[in-house]
Amino acid sequence: MANKDERQRQKPEPHLMNAQREPEWQEATTAEAALAELRRTLTAGRLKKRLTMDQVKARSGLGRTVVSQAFSSAASPPSGATVSAIAEALGLDVSHLLKLLEAATESRGKPSRSAVNHVDAAPTGANELGRPIADWDPHDLEIHPAADAPTTSGSGSGRRWSATLPTYVSRAHDEELAVLISQVDMGHSRMAVLVGTSSTGKTRACWEAIQPLSTKGWRLWHPFDPSRAEAALADIERVGPHTVVWLNEAQHYFGASGGLGERVASAIHSLLADPKRGPILVLGTIWPEHADTYTALPENGRTDVHSHTRALLSGRLIALPDSFDAIATKHAQAFARTGDSQLAHALQHAHDGRVTQFLAGVPELLRRYESASPSVRALLDVAMDARRLGVGIQLPVTFLEQAVEDYLNADEYDRLADNWLEHALTDTARPVHGNIAPLRRNRRRSRDAATPSAQTHQTSHTYRLADYLEQYGRNERKLLCPPASFWQAAHDHLSPPDLIKLAEAARHRYRNRWTCLLLQRAAEAGHIPAVTELAWFLNEIDSDLSLRFYEHAIAAGDTDAMILLAQWRDMDDLDIEGAEELYWQAAAAGSDEALEVLSQRLDVFGIVEGIVRFYKKAVEAGETQYLDALAEWQQEVEELEKIDWSSPKARNYAWNVDNALILLGRWLTQTGVRDGADLRKSAVSAADASTPIAYGFAEFAIREATEAGHTELAGWLTELRDLNGNYEGAEQTILHVVDAGGASSLQNLLYDDAGERWPNFIDLWPNGLEPDGSPSGPWSAS
Repeated sequence: MANKDERQRQKPEPHLMNAQREPEWQEATTAEAALAELRRTLTAGRLKKRLTMDQVKARSGLGRTVVSQAFSSAASPPSGATVSAIAEALGLDVSHLLKLLEAATESRGKPSRSAVNHVDAAPTGANELGRPIADWDPHDLEIHPAADAPTTSGSGSGRRWSATLPTYVSRAHDEELAVLISQVDMGHSRMAVLVGTSSTGKTRACWEAIQPLSTKGWRLWHPFDPSRAEAALADIERVGPHTVVWLNEAQHYFGASGGLGERVASAIHSLLADPKRGPILVLGTIWPEHADTYTALPENGRTDVHSHTRALLSGRLIALPDSFDAIATKHAQAFARTGDSQLAHALQHAHDGRVTQFLAGVPELLRRYESASPSVRALLDVAMDARRLGVGIQLPVTFLEQAVEDYLNADEYDRLADNWLEHALTDTARPVHGNIAPLRRNRRRSRDAATPSAQTHQTSHTYRLADYLEQYGRNERKLLCPPASFWQAAHDHLSPPDLIKLAEAARHRYRNRWTCLLLQRAAEAGHIPAVTELAWFLNEIDSDLSLRFYEHAIAAGDTDAMILLAQWRDMDDLDIEGAEELYWQAAAAGSDEALEVLSQRLDVFGIVEGIVRFYKKAVEAGETQYLDALAEWQQEVEELEKIDWSSPKARNYAWNVDNALILLGRWLTQTGVRDGADLRKSAVSAADASTPIAYGFAEFAIREATEAGHTELAGWLTELRDLNGNYEGAEQTILHVVDAGGASSLQNLLYDDAGERWPNFIDLWPNGLEPDGSPSGPWSAS
């Protein structure tokens, strides 16, 4: 043990201890003083102008909450765009105020002395998820690196790349996020998902929004590994108060296959609804087409696969514009004048206000694509087609290599060198501005390669297409049907979930032979959802074979197959009893859709009788644990038999959907399939959702295409309508519609309001089409 003299020597002198602390306190004091001076200047300017908060709001174009927080000493520092807008509205020196703001926020992310005390309220512990917000690098949260302005120093092209983010320019959606942050800061759990196309600033907006929480001890959790959805579901129960749940590219969470996405949505809903776990902030980003998929009501006769996600996203989507409006551009120009070279360069070269896209490297990305060699461009076209038709983000190189063949003309294909693929992939992997590569290899970690799932699903290297090229391909190639080599390569190399997506795309393009081949391939791999899809597709082509596939999927426990076959038996009163039995079978497996149907088609007496039949079969099969339940429900039948059903009150009770759902909920809880307590709420909300009738009217098809932004498709449909039943010249127009994936829309043109027949592509091509648009010959499923 050290003696007294040694301990005295080891102890720092008091003046040295103070000297060590002084920079930290001095930094906080300077920042606080700068922020106070900034707010005093704004307040003095407002009083001099004799303006109310609402008048400042009107002059600056900002929301009232944002304006009030800029003047409030209790709020976090305002953004640069807010200060710039208010200063211009009050006639103050913008440059001076921005310098004060810079001084006030230069240590942002480091808790100040006042913030340290607040941190104690945040949770602590070794098992916490995520880490403090201030410890995150924004690029690790998938914020695109931004291109820097060119410089004349150095060598090469004179361009350089920097990890520095340009000054943030606030827009209308930031006001909505600011309100959300205020509510979270008051102890409420909240969620928002930003909707916008690629490189529009969604992720950066989320990052900027949470900075006020950084100095208050909040943590950020980004579920990512081994897959986003798996990580989210595995650990969401451990999320504690004062945590930001970061769901960037939310389609990877809510769109996960095998029902995983719906389970993630349900878990997040439970997290937000539990006051003991709050406050929690869930932030996500998503592309518009994915948001549309999750919020759209299902087609008639199709399973509702996104009901939980649709409910979760309701009222929680915030739209981002594709470009800067006049106000945002004005604020960006102010930052550029005060020295932001990145913004200055982007403003000089961006078109139509697409500043964020330019910063992310879009112009160079598109230039590379448009000037690429035939082999490189063909490779990118294959990747674009795969992504726009629903294939996952990881594209096997074996698929890309085989699919390229028909994207090249005969001369281009003959001139390919033996090592053309190696050179093409090297070219597409070269990054452009912002470290974005047109087509980049996905590198698996060694621990992932050792897992059975990795070995099963990935036997070759995979590549990922740049986000913006994917978006570009969706628009520029949306009217094209991929050639035969694409479909054959998909058949040979893609996984069953991808094959199901492509089979749907083939069906919408009336490529019936390939629809069948792709589904068969997935079914042969043992993928039961593919068996169900194949059975549904073959309903009207080969009913006997379709029934065999249905029975195979039902034997495997697939509730979708049970419901689809039940709907088929319901059709034209083909087999009412058989249909009802299938609905009960699906309900016993926990299908909400089947429960909803039963509650609407049966009265209370019919529900109870059905439950009794279920228990009788179970007991006869040797499941004696249901003896007591059977006796209980048989007694229920006896009680119902005593009721006088001729009275209006009794009839109303019998057909009341709520009563039927309560009985079904009791039954589900009793069997242990699931907790039926919430059944009434979920099933009634689904039953109340009305789906418009999508068949029988030409105008509906045209309006549907127009609202979806498919102007060419709408034009072709209008042209067909105006042919007035004349087949002459119709075939080529119909082919355009089908190539663009509009076969479903053509169904709406089969009959007009008077019941007269329109040009029918089924009559033109009874066996469907080949990828090149030629009619298919006779084919059969096996």
